[in-house]
Amino acid sequence: MEDDGVGMKRPTVPQIGDEQTSLGTAITAERLAMLSEKLGMPLGFRYLDVPVGVCVEVTLPLTEEA
Repeated sequence: MEDDGVGMKRPTVPQIGDEQTSLGTAITAERLAMLSEKLGMPLGFRYLDVPVGVCVEVTLPLTEEA
C-alpha cells in the first residue's frame, strides 16, 4: 500500500531507546503474529522508505482457510 501524503516524520537526530510504536502498529503486528502461528506461514508488514508519503509492504498468504 502506498500513499503520497506527508509521510512519516523522522527525527533529525536519532535517540537510542527513543523508538515509539503506534497503538495501531502494535495491534496489527500482534494479530499478524497470532495468525502466522495458527497458519504456520510467515505473515507481516514493513515500512519502506519512499521519497514522498508512506509505503507499507504487507505479506499475507493466499489460502482458502484465511
